[in-house]
Amino acid sequence: MMRLIIFFFLVFICEQGSATIYQCNTNTSCGCSTSLTLISRIIGGETAVRQSWSWAVSIRTSGEHLCGGTILSPSFIITAAHCFEYITDLKSVTILAGSLTLKPSSNNSSQVRSIAKLYRHPRFDPNSNRNDMALLRLSSPFNMRHGNIKSICLPSGTVSQPPDNINMIAIGWGITSISSDKSSSSLRQVTLKSVPLTYSGCKPLIFDSKLQFCAGIITGGKDTCLGDSGGPLMAFVNNIWQLHGITSYGNGCALPETVRITCGKEKVTFLCGGCTQEFCFNHLADHKQELSKQFDEVEVNHDFFRQILTEQTSKPQQHPLIQQIDTWEYDSINKIQQKAEKARQLVLTHIIDSIRQIENKLNQLTDKIRQSRAENDFFETDLHGWNDDLIQLKKKLTKPSNINARHDTTQLVTTLSIDVTSYKPGSYFELKPY
Repeated sequence: MMRLIIFFFLVFICEQGSATIYQCNTNTSCGCSTSLTLISRIIGGETAVRQSWSWAVSIRTSGEHLCGGTILSPSFIITAAHCFEYITDLKSVTILAGSLTLKPSSNNSSQVRSIAKLYRHPRFDPNSNRNDMALLRLSSPFNMRHGNIKSICLPSGTVSQPPDNINMIAIGWGITSISSDKSSSSLRQVTLKSVPLTYSGCKPLIFDSKLQFCAGIITGGKDTCLGDSGGPLMAFVNNIWQLHGITSYGNGCALPETVRITCGKEKVTFLCGGCTQEFCFNHLADHKQELSKQFDEVEVNHDFFRQILTEQTSKPQQHPLIQQIDTWEYDSINKIQQKAEKARQLVLTHIIDSIRQIENKLNQLTDKIRQSRAENDFFETDLHGWNDDLIQLKKKLTKPSNINARHDTTQLVTTLSIDVTSYKPGSYFELKPY
């Protein structure tokens, strides 16, 4: 939790009957949800309005709600360190964001992520709950383009202990009464007050007044409870919601003379929620360095693709699809030429033999014709017979009876089909070989 003197701008806080409406600055990148925040002055808190706390997440183990958390950035969640005291396998933990209920319907826009790494505060003491703070780096960032998922704002610079008795909002899915062991099915909100450190119900529970402060209602009836741990304690500052603390521990739930302890924050750096500047700086600085390397890779890939696009713009004939057609053409021609040459050599061998046979028969016919001419001894039937012999020899010369060219049913060359039926300017098309 952060210690910050809060200045409320009343022009943005409207009283309507028994409720207060907070209208935040929608132009900011954090601390403002899609829906207006409506806080009723009812005992024990109330169900939150959908998309009014877009940075709230449910930390779940084996599908059951464990603790609350707050979105700091698309890749980071802040919560209480004690929530993970007995977690031995991070793979069993998931983060649910963008949902008012713990069991979102299949058609809502909630998102679920796993945890890539857990950063407990290096000086977290489970016995005293000093520095009860942890950062969770997600396996993949949230899609923040949806209105139901946003990040909360954090104060910048050095902040001090919050003034006594100022309004602060706590949210969570924790149990709604000490007699129940079931988490609330819907996200609930409650207005609490910052409690003086000198108050008798607060002082014995504070182990480090520089890092912790109390919040609650002295008369009872309103409080956070089991399952709300790790959730945010917020204040409306400069027309945005800022994270001022994280629910840590307390005595009972909503009982008179009891308060809840929150982890206070002395300084904020790099939009982080740790209890000390070093904790935030070290881990988020490492993450920013990793992101910087990834950004460099994106720039290299971008420049390389720009070069390819420029080349194809100036020489569209070098497009991969055109090259695919050229390759198909070359391969097809090569296959045809190889097959044709083999057939050609085979035919030539048989044609030469056939020509020799025809030539022998023609020579025999020539001798008969010359002899008949010399002896002047021939009849009409002889002339018809010799003419028929010449016709048959011509047929054998042009189409030898022992050689036949036929087409195989197996395709020598694959067919190339271009599907452009669904092509529109600016869309993609592809070649489909069959």
